Amino acid sequence: MEEARQYSVVDMSDEELKRRQEVTFLQAEGISPLPELTSGTDVTSRFRSFAYDVLIDAFGYSKRQSTSSRRPTNNTKFVWKAYFSRFSDDIPIAPHQFNSFIKEYISSGDKLLDLLQFCARYEILSSDQFSIITNMLRGELIGYQFVGKYGERTVTLMPISDEAEADANQADYSALESHPSAQEHFRQAVEEIKLGHFRGSVTESINGVESVIKALSGKATVTLGDGLKHLDKQSPLNKTLKAGLEKIYGWTNSPNGMRHALSDDAVQVSEAEARFMLSACLAFAAWLKRSFPEE
Repeated sequence: MEEARQYSVVDMSDEELKRRQEVTFLQAEGISPLPELTSGTDVTSRFRSFAYDVLIDAFGYSKRQSTSSRRPTNNTKFVWKAYFSRFSDDIPIAPHQFNSFIKEYISSGDKLLDLLQFCARYEILSSDQFSIITNMLRGELIGYQFVGKYGERTVTLMPISDEAEADANQADYSALESHPSAQEHFRQAVEEIKLGHFRGSVTESINGVESVIKALSGKATVTLGDGLKHLDKQSPLNKTLKAGLEKIYGWTNSPNGMRHALSDDAVQVSEAEARFMLSACLAFAAWLKRSFPEE
């Protein structure tokens, strides 16, 4: 009788093994393309389907007592009135009608992300559902990640370039907890990006830094440039970082820059530049906050 043939696993490096563990078989073999970070407000079909299930579960219709019919839950009623701005007596009676309405609405990636952010802010999503969406955003390489904590009315979907940037943005945003005005500017910068208003986003990002400088210097009317000089006198700042922030401010504050009326010669801003400015200004604001801890 012929002996059973012995096989051994092909020897591979730890790095290669880890790479294969993070992708599908087809992707590991080069048959299917590797996943890439989605652009703009695009989402993957898999993320959309998972998000739909989570949303429908969060909304829901409850069963009436002593009857087989169902009625919309308080979550469903709230979203219908507060988010969709519809009259309460117009809400679909049957669950499948409401579900179809939601499915059609979230066919647009930007509307899906906007609805998820609303549901997170008003705790329509449970903490477990929020975690599911957060993990799916990362797992599907969606170009936005939540910044802020569950249960906070200010939790926001922040545009990212990669996971490391998402973690950095989260840390920097959290560092500004004692500066709610600055956080509001950064949240508005995010909203401007979602709307395609990239110049407006850059302006809000710079305003976020300026808000921190005003608070730290104790001078409510100081500009970013003069505020930096004042802080530098209090405690010398890193010259390279200070110069970098001054150059960014100079770009936005030039005659044709972001903070002046739009003209034919105005600087055109791309989405990539607006995203960069958001992350850069968040980092600068957090750096200043850490450099001048409040007593």
